[in-house]
Amino acid sequence: LSVAGVAVLAAAGLVVVPGGTALAVGCTSTAGFDVNHDGVDDTAIGMPGEDVGSDKDAGSVTIVFGASATHTFGSNSSLVFTQESIYGASEQGDRFGAALAIGDVNNDGCKDLVIGVPGENAGAGRIQVLFGSAAGTFGSVRQSISQNSGAVPGTAEDNDEFGAAVAVQGSGSSARLWVGAPGENLGSDQGAGMVTRFSAGAVGGLVSTASGMAGYTQDTSGVPGDAEDGDRFGAVLSGSEHSVLVGVPREDIGTIVDAGAVYAFTNTWTSFHQDTTTPVDVSGIGETGDRFGAAVAQLDSCGLGSSDEAYVVGTPSENVGATDDAGTVTVVDVPVGSSLGLVQGTATLPDTSAEEGDLFGLRVAAAGSLLVASSPEEDLGTIMNAGSAYQAQMGCSLGVPAVVTSANLTLDTDLVLGTSSSGDRFGRELAFAWTNEGDVQGPSLLVGVPLGADGSVLDSGRVATLGTKAGELFVGADSTNFGQSSTGIFGVQETNDQFGAVIASNAR
Repeated sequence: LSVAGVAVLAAAGLVVVPGGTALAVGCTSTAGFDVNHDGVDDTAIGMPGEDVGSDKDAGSVTIVFGASATHTFGSNSSLVFTQESIYGASEQGDRFGAALAIGDVNNDGCKDLVIGVPGENAGAGRIQVLFGSAAGTFGSVRQSISQNSGAVPGTAEDNDEFGAAVAVQGSGSSARLWVGAPGENLGSDQGAGMVTRFSAGAVGGLVSTASGMAGYTQDTSGVPGDAEDGDRFGAVLSGSEHSVLVGVPREDIGTIVDAGAVYAFTNTWTSFHQDTTTPVDVSGIGETGDRFGAAVAQLDSCGLGSSDEAYVVGTPSENVGATDDAGTVTVVDVPVGSSLGLVQGTATLPDTSAEEGDLFGLRVAAAGSLLVASSPEEDLGTIMNAGSAYQAQMGCSLGVPAVVTSANLTLDTDLVLGTSSSGDRFGRELAFAWTNEGDVQGPSLLVGVPLGADGSVLDSGRVATLGTKAGELFVGADSTNFGQSSTGIFGVQETNDQFGAVIASNAR
């Protein structure tokens, strides 16, 4: 069934449910995202570049059900959502699915899906929230929110890009949904950016009153720094049980243009960058165009507090010596006052060398003490921009962060899933999923290859998943590699669909 066909059904008020898939009663009690209530967790794949009928880049979202036998995805069935099945109509450039987040945002025990639509209404943007249900009718209860909705801070304006990034912080009654609008103008500061926080409301929705939401900019009292042209505060978000991180890779540090910074919110705001020395001397030196904060994630800390976290920061345009744009990743462990810089080709990450244009750290993901960081522009011999990803089991040495063991991942040599090709850019997206909830193997790893070919269709995209580990690192056993051509996955692969450009799970 093509996405255009899906849209026709959706316009009639039907959510597409594959034949033979029974949605049982009762929400999952696991930490994961079990849409069809079969006891195996599922994942969401965003395709903001998907054409819906004649509307280019309208976007769609596919829910891919987990497979219990292999603890992976792609060998079962799926659901597809377009804007018609939720709110409004698919339109050119909406980019529905450009951002995704999963969590129980309305405190009813069911996991919900938040979908960013930053291109809606000339780029003003919108989010769509699909609430999970104990009745198994995922998506039948939904909420559509823009900056013109109720008491939402700000005003919807062209190119605000509300919904360009979304994240969930906390759980239960303390759950908070965060939405970035990086194109927001603040007075004369064009594209300075803004983030909005929504609190969990009554069952069935988010709170709609001003007391349950707040808008933050770099000019807000308590937020460090100053809003400036082009900062794009809110372009990058990551949520955990205890914090939300805001990556601001376009932040200028003094006269250093686009050096980048990261903002962290727990109960108060803090910020740091590569020239920060207290309370942590952050590894590295801020330089023009580094873009520190292009990717962020939360990792286990070496601290002893129950809410202690370390922060992982990607700096993909960092120069390593004389090697331009090789990229680095930094673990900033604020509770213990220490940081660790990770560079390809060093004793901690020895498998490959830092090379020009690798963009190591363009994406990062973490679950517990397991860290994965990609370099999607990595060349593999003569295969240009094939892409790779590092996985590292982190630990502590003398109370500070350290790499225990690490290994490189590529599409073919490690995963035995196919053949790396030029331009695949393996690792353009990373996520962890709880397909192995309760299993000693821990979470599964999903790697987006949105510019890879599905069959012979260029840039149609695929997703690689790994569910088995040797020790603490992933290996190729029980791995899968799926796209829209795979059995059970709705849609037809088309050029520039970029399946796997956005992946959401609930392992964190």
